[in-house]
Amino acid sequence: MKAGRGSRIAGKYCAPSATYGDMALGFSAQSPEGWSSSLRANCQCAEDYDAFAGNAGVRFAW
Repeated sequence: MKAGRGSRIAGKYCAPSATYGDMALGFSAQSPEGWSSSLRANCQCAEDYDAFAGNAGVRFAW
């Protein structure tokens, strides 16, 4: 087994690839009536994979 980061799965060494991009973008808005909302998007890029995720939310305060 090699030294450093990684894991051993079924006798095979699996080293993680280096991430070369990790980006996030978010927006939020609020109304005087008590409503607020938010949107967020995330992207993580590496040599052998691209991962995308998103979140949305609405809230009412009284």
